[in-house]
Amino acid sequence: MSATAEEGEGGGNNGPYLAIDPPIVVNLVNPGSPRFMQVKVQVMSHDPKVLAAIKGNMPPIRDALIMLLSAQTADAMYDVQNREKVRQQALDAIRKVLEQVAGIKSDGQHGVEALYFTDFIIQ
Repeated sequence: MSATAEEGEGGGNNGPYLAIDPPIVVNLVNPGSPRFMQVKVQVMSHDPKVLAAIKGNMPPIRDALIMLLSAQTADAMYDVQNREKVRQQALDAIRKVLEQVAGIKSDGQHGVEALYFTDFIIQ
């Protein structure tokens, strides 16, 4: 096995990225007809211990993301600036969970460095 393949081992993550699987599906706040949102999320950290802590604490992380995303409206999520704000709130939520349950503090260069919405569907 090559060194590159070995670095990517551990749950199928590639380098510093880890997918929050399965995708998050929530009901959006929408007066009238029900609206649903599905979001695929990936987090980035160059610290393997942080990635392991994320994997080991997936239930509270998913809960924090579901609570945040289900409080949004469809109209708000169509707005790119608001979606960026929610992305930052999701990153902060994961950082808070990891600090509470694993004692891991993030400052942007250490811990959880970034969060990405890699697929985003509203219907």
